[in-house]
Amino acid sequence: SINLADTFAFTGTVTGAGGVNTPFFHAYMGANQTISNTTRTILQFNTERWDTASGFDTGTYSYTIPSGQGGYWIMYLRGRFTLNNTFRMSASFRVNNTDIEFGNSQHQSTETGFQLFSQMNLSAGDVIKTTIYQDRGGNEIVEGGATLSEFSGFKLIQ
Repeated sequence: SINLADTFAFTGTVTGAGGVNTPFFHAYMGANQTISNTTRTILQFNTERWDTASGFDTGTYSYTIPSGQGGYWIMYLRGRFTLNNTFRMSASFRVNNTDIEFGNSQHQSTETGFQLFSQMNLSAGDVIKTTIYQDRGGNEIVEGGATLSEFSGFKLIQ
């Protein structure tokens, strides 16, 4: 038999390991939201689950990078439409009122979700929102609820 303690003898001390991925936030839509046809619309994330640096504003549906927290961030958007025919949609992250990261898709089902994930180099004071666009030919509904539509992010350890 092999004695793993003899095979893998470790000596020395590891230093500088670890770290904390803060700040971080998570918000969700407390209710359904109507999205007009062919109109890019700000998603209304009006309920916080976590916000370690108090950067999320439920009135403007946006997160502001806190002072001293510039750097690389991971941002995540997820939601679900209630659909009844084929259409195109586009979700985006909007930084300082400019859409910078897009996810596009063609939907052909009765219940369809969307996701957008991005790594961004952000500066303190940058304001991040999420937008959605659809061209079904009429209004469409993004479903609210903590498990259906969410916007979250965290700063990477640097």
